[in-house]
Amino acid sequence: ARGEVLYSSFAASGPASAKVVIAVDPVSRAKRVFPLADANDAALSADGKTLYFVRFGLAETRDNVRAYRGGALSQLWRYTLGAAEAQRIGPADVNLRRPMLWQDKLYAISDRDGLDRIWEFSLDGKPIRSLTDNRDFEVRGASLDAGRIAYQLGADLHLLDLANGADRIVSPSLVSDF
Repeated sequence: ARGEVLYSSFAASGPASAKVVIAVDPVSRAKRVFPLADANDAALSADGKTLYFVRFGLAETRDNVRAYRGGALSQLWRYTLGAAEAQRIGPADVNLRRPMLWQDKLYAISDRDGLDRIWEFSLDGKPIRSLTDNRDFEVRGASLDAGRIAYQLGADLHLLDLANGADRIVSPSLVSDF
């Protein structure tokens, strides 16, 4: 709502390997650092009061292993700004990453049924349904804007409309080979 951009980076103080989520105003470059350790991906609610974020996960090592269930399992958390601590939400036995918010629903990539797919969740992390039915490739690089999720599936770019469930391949056209 403030027009800030969220990103994760290594903390300026504390343990050397701790990652934090930072909000930056692209005009003034003012930064807000959220007091969360090992956070690597996040979405802030429209009212600016709740941060949904991911801790750990193979995204940290850029690994593409399927159905990973080890100690680096990516975990979904919810933090109410100003609270003493964050709360773990979502299924505990699957990888959850790339949290995205739209109209009181939480969307994330989950490997709940074996492959990374886009799932819809309630705001408390309870799974509602899978929105993609990919069988050969994993969903990569999902990004939500105005009720549409753009994502990569194999070599294709897809656009998923959350209002009507339509999922189509986007054919980009290049103006130049530069």
